[in-house]
Amino acid sequence: MNANCDCNCCTGVGDETPASVANRPGLPALTYRVGTWAQFRASMVDALSSTGRLVTLKTRSDDDFTIALVDAFAVVCDILTFYSERSANEHYLGTATDPVSVQELAKLVGYQLAPGVAASVPLALTLQTPPPAVPGAAPSGQQAVLTPPRVQVATGLQAQSVPVAGGQPVTYETIAPIEARASWNALKVRTRNALASTAANAGAGHLRLAGLVGAVQAGDWLLVVVTDSSGQQTGGVSRVSQVSLDTATQTTVVQFDNGGPAPALAPDPSAAAPALSGTLGDAALSTAVKGVVWSDQADLVAQARKLQWPVQQLEDNINALNAATDPAAGIQVFRLGVRAALFGNNAPAYASLPNFTPIGATSGGATSVLPNWDKPAATVQSDLGLWNGPSGWLSLDQVYPALVVGGWVVLQAPELSGPVAVPISATAQRSRTGYMLASKVTLIELGNAITTVGSNASIGSSAASTIGGVVSIFGSAVSAAAGFALRSKISQVLPSQISQVSPIQLGQSGQAASPYGNLALRTAIVLGSTDSYDIAAEVVTDNLSGSTITLACAQLGLQVGQQIALTGAASDQSGRIVSEVRTIASLALVDGYTQIGLNLQLTHSYAPATVAINANVASATEGATKSEILGSGSGAATWQRFTLKQPPLTYVSASTPSGTASTLTVRVNGAAWSEVPWLVEQGPSARVFTTFIDASGNTVVEFGDGVDGGARLPSGTNNVTATYRQGIGSEGNVAAGRISTLLTRPAGLQSVINPVAATGGGDPETLDSARLNAPIRVRALDRIVTLEDVGDFARASAAIAKAQAVWAWDGRRQVACVTVAGAQGAALDPASTPFANLLAAMLAASDGTIPIALCTYVPRVFTVGATLTVDPSLDADAVVDAAKCALRAAFGFDARSFMQPVYASEVIAVLQNVPGVIALTLDALDTPGSASVSATSPSAGDALIAKPPQLSGGALAGAELLTIDTGPLPAVVHT
Repeated sequence: MNANCDCNCCTGVGDETPASVANRPGLPALTYRVGTWAQFRASMVDALSSTGRLVTLKTRSDDDFTIALVDAFAVVCDILTFYSERSANEHYLGTATDPVSVQELAKLVGYQLAPGVAASVPLALTLQTPPPAVPGAAPSGQQAVLTPPRVQVATGLQAQSVPVAGGQPVTYETIAPIEARASWNALKVRTRNALASTAANAGAGHLRLAGLVGAVQAGDWLLVVVTDSSGQQTGGVSRVSQVSLDTATQTTVVQFDNGGPAPALAPDPSAAAPALSGTLGDAALSTAVKGVVWSDQADLVAQARKLQWPVQQLEDNINALNAATDPAAGIQVFRLGVRAALFGNNAPAYASLPNFTPIGATSGGATSVLPNWDKPAATVQSDLGLWNGPSGWLSLDQVYPALVVGGWVVLQAPELSGPVAVPISATAQRSRTGYMLASKVTLIELGNAITTVGSNASIGSSAASTIGGVVSIFGSAVSAAAGFALRSKISQVLPSQISQVSPIQLGQSGQAASPYGNLALRTAIVLGSTDSYDIAAEVVTDNLSGSTITLACAQLGLQVGQQIALTGAASDQSGRIVSEVRTIASLALVDGYTQIGLNLQLTHSYAPATVAINANVASATEGATKSEILGSGSGAATWQRFTLKQPPLTYVSASTPSGTASTLTVRVNGAAWSEVPWLVEQGPSARVFTTFIDASGNTVVEFGDGVDGGARLPSGTNNVTATYRQGIGSEGNVAAGRISTLLTRPAGLQSVINPVAATGGGDPETLDSARLNAPIRVRALDRIVTLEDVGDFARASAAIAKAQAVWAWDGRRQVACVTVAGAQGAALDPASTPFANLLAAMLAASDGTIPIALCTYVPRVFTVGATLTVDPSLDADAVVDAAKCALRAAFGFDARSFMQPVYASEVIAVLQNVPGVIALTLDALDTPGSASVSATSPSAGDALIAKPPQLSGGALAGAELLTIDTGPLPAVVHT
């Protein structure tokens, strides 16, 4: 006790307890201990020197009983303060670590930890296709049972996923019944358009012929004859430049060298739908659907049923009528396979004939030369006038059996402005002499010429031999009566009967005709048709996009609200096969083809020929149905509890403030009781129960006390049963095509597939998430009044990992645009069930004063290039790996916010704080697919900007989220 004391009794002098307790805001844990074992022991030992009878205690040795007792109490105090500190931490939401603490604290503000949510996915079903009926065979009842054309798929159809390596299969169940049809397995979109019967199509740059036509080759001439609605005909003569056989469509594409436009398509139907009457006949059907627009297909079905027309027969008849309709009515195509000349084209040169004697007909005092076939005046007119041939016929140079009535010839000569197309009215074969020639030839009677369009290219001609000057005979002519002339026959001049010497009108009696008397014998070319071909409908080349789809047939059984799965080669994805699921918003029947209006525009554009639509789509969610006996009720017991034996309980996406709904149904003595959030103030007779999740993750069902917390259970043996679904979480978010195993298979059902990935699955809420979400729920209070409420409401919904609301312009007005992201950065499909449920819940909670737009976020990744200088005493590769991990942690999905920019200074700071990094140079900060901030050496102030919500393609797109590329970072190197 003094300077001369050497008993060590003053050791520990100083009162160290209670220690000061102070905590600044925002700490992850509270300091609440007023002392530790050492502090308590020191304080008590110090007190020995001033405590009554213990003043004389001189020893402080650990083996002394008093000191040992002090030490024991110090241990007790240490334990008490340790647990008091833990208890204090468990009383605050921000510092609690025990799940029960967080759960109970959240309950104080009416918040319950989200139990997770099941993934949602559309399942596309494929039915077995019934074999075609054998004509004359009796229908087989057994076959109809094995492969029914329609299958009623009940709720609860189970399908299972194929697990990835190391994973477990996930079971899904359909949540609504559907009617599936074999004819809906793979509906095709309309890829053919009928051609218009317009004159312009006679000069089209290409045409598609029905079938695979091998006879048409490059260099051939084709005649296209178009007859319009008034009966007016127009012809086009074009040379083939290229021929392509399209085996996929079984057609032949013929390209012309005329430089003409693409064929004009038939105009869209515009006639209003008539009222149906009478019986189901072809005439009535054609009037009712062809060229007619039924804006609502259901109106046609309703009228048909009123008239007792079988709807399936009506559909079959419409499709048969579509198949029988000529896609190019009024358009004919002929191959000009005959190339002929006029009789006399190869006559010897007129001037070379011996005993040349001009002949002619008298005209005043002079006689004009007529039969000189080498003069311009010696034409077809002369030929027709110099022999007794039928009037209006052409004499060809030889026999052409291929030229028949109904065919066409095309006349080409320098004297004509272009090719002239003329139908063949009649043909004959005659022996012909003249021009020093004799031959058996084909005579053709020409019909009425038609207007030609298209190529001005010459079909071909040869040079003509002519005699210069005008040859006339003056003086006294041979006596000849009117109508007579002379012709040369080597050494004699004989009178000969001639026909009318004037331009010959070739055509049908009583119709306007074109004069062919000006065709020169040597230069005129005659092309004749040998084959005719049917025109095929023009193939649609425009990509399928937007929100309207026209099927290749009539499908009267489709319903508004029905889901369809579209699969095809996406033109904007380099032809990659992708699928989209949409809901039918409207159905029309246009010209006999069903036209589908979608609830949302297609995300991609597709090559129409590759598209297949499955209309047998059923909505499904993760989880398998289970049934079990919970136990026996006792009327004497209060607050009875039962634990579900097969956790986890499935919660599905719903349009509720929490975003989920339980699948649990509890029955007592066979009657279903209702689930409520809590039992307080439920009354003594309310048949209700509540559920909670215990510390082990099991679902506990609790019943009332019969006083104020709901009714007690009635006494009975095993009278409490439960039906629920088992399975929940992000493991249900399987990729497209992974669900392919049917666990239940109704008769006729062949296979199942998920055309798109399952989405919306979320794991039970973590403590960190609950700490954030519990206050959010208090702020939102399940209603939306302000802009902040919009974001808070969305963030509190199940399976939503991030949400942010900002004002944005949607093209018409300012809206509260809330951008959302799913668990682990999943982008919610606007066509998915979770997305639709969240939007419905937000609209229901809003007072209508704030227009709301819900958008999924736009992910963008960036890459980093850096050179690190590493501490030479450390493993350089390990330091580089740590740097990459630090970048992923700092710039991953969980650490970033929508519209948050990435500064170069942030990247530098993260890398510089990695242990072992002495120095670094930031070489690049880049977003692939867009302009870099800096390709080399970005400065610390440079930044990558994440865009806010904005209009894109006429629709509002969500905000961007910048995250680092999760792949390797090869640009991070060490020196």
